[in-house]
Amino acid sequence: AEYTVEENGVVWMWDKGRLARFDPTLPAPLSIAPRVMITSVEFAADGRHDFTPGPSLGALTFADNSLVVHFAAPGNPFAAPVSFEVLLAGSGSEWVSTGTVGSASFNRLKEGSYVFHVRPVAGTDRGAEATLAFVVRPPWYRTTSAWIAYAAAALALLAFAAWLSS
Repeated sequence: AEYTVEENGVVWMWDKGRLARFDPTLPAPLSIAPRVMITSVEFAADGRHDFTPGPSLGALTFADNSLVVHFAAPGNPFAAPVSFEVLLAGSGSEWVSTGTVGSASFNRLKEGSYVFHVRPVAGTDRGAEATLAFVVRPPWYRTTSAWIAYAAAALALLAFAAWLSS
């Protein structure tokens, strides 16, 4: 590569089919805080993908209690590298770094309400976080209708035992 310096400090650099200009008097570009987007959710039980999760997944069956959330940080390719921090509210209260990996996996979540938070980190700048809310329903044998069936079966068994003894 070759270069030429003008009297005012402007540097012109060129190489095969490329030309670049550097002007030290121009102000540095403004630092834009990174942003993050949740791009998809993968369910481990059946390999299903949800490519448009939105702000909420709603209620998931207990079979879908293992999932992988994928996310990305679109931005300036000349800015500092972006890493990610995640938090699963309802399961913990600590932010965990995933490094530059754009996914987080959660295995065998218990039934309950969860909110997944992810935020980008570029150098010392933390960007706005993205969230995804979801609920894991209990397995069928711990639902209200199952407990009603258990109670009805126990009462029927007691009634049958009383009838049989009389």
